[in-house]
Amino acid sequence: MVPQTRQGDNTTRAKGVDVTMLGRFGEVLYWGGCIVAGLITVFVAFNDRTIGGDFDWWTITLSAILAGLVWLTGRAAMYVLAAR
Repeated sequence: MVPQTRQGDNTTRAKGVDVTMLGRFGEVLYWGGCIVAGLITVFVAFNDRTIGGDFDWWTITLSAILAGLVWLTGRAAMYVLAAR
């Protein structure tokens, strides 16, 4: 079924689902992913400094990769759900 646009309305409907609601949900997931990625980064940096000793580059690298994956997952959810 082809999405139809109503005159004077900026919403697109496909099978009775309001796409703008899905887009907003995608943005919520994106911002949630940003917050979780930031918390991972802050938590690892705080733990690495308070435990003492040398910087553990292995832990920092893995946490950066994990934070990047969390952010990328949120970004992908926003892209798919917002139909961009």
